Amino acid sequence: MTEWLLPLLRCPISREPLEAAAPAWVAEIQRLAESGRIKTKVGGTISDIPPQGLVNASKQWFYPLRGEVADLLAEDAISIPPSLASTISSAAERQ
Repeated sequence: MTEWLLPLLRCPISREPLEAAAPAWVAEIQRLAESGRIKTKVGGTISDIPPQGLVNASKQWFYPLRGEVADLLAEDAISIPPSLASTISSAAERQ
C-alpha cells in the first residue's frame, strides 16, 4: 500500500485511523480463521486471510489487503472479538 495514503484512511465502522497489521497479528488472525473463530461484521465465516491487512486503532476490525488494495467495505470487515484481542496482542509482543 502506498505510504502517503495510509494516514488518510479511516475505519468505516469506528472512524478510527487505520494502521498496517503486524505480521504476527496477521498470522494469528489466519490461524483463528482456519479454525472458524473469525467472522465478518455481518456474521459470515471467513477462512482465506491474505498475508497483509489493516487494523483500526482499537484493534477491533481487520481489513485485508489484496495486492495493493484494501477491502474497506464495512460488511467485509473482519471482527476481532475482545476475548481474542489480548491473545493476538500477546502473540504480537512475543515476536
